[in-house]
Amino acid sequence: MTSKAREGLSLGSQARNGSAVGFEPFAAAYKTWLMSYPLVMAEEALHFAAHRLEEQAKLVSKIAGCAGPAEATEAQVSFLNDAVQDYRKEAEVFARRAQEAMASANASGARA
Repeated sequence: MTSKAREGLSLGSQARNGSAVGFEPFAAAYKTWLMSYPLVMAEEALHFAAHRLEEQAKLVSKIAGCAGPAEATEAQVSFLNDAVQDYRKEAEVFARRAQEAMASANASGARA
């Protein structure tokens, strides 16, 4: 690659019309996203895990008070149905939080 070509790839280079071009906004957005995204998702995952563990603790208590296998099975089926719905809703929350994190990173990159 020639030095002239390398100049065109440098950050903050000037376009032929004199306007600034470069990757700074994209780099800033990526840095913001890279740092915030894992924290946002970890927070959401831990919140969801805590909720599911609370529900499981309730199930254990409910099963302990069941009069027989049929009642215990009914409690487990209800628990599993609720869990499936919770996981479906949480997938939507994860997707929304990821989109929000990316939008926030893009906005901060645009300001850079």
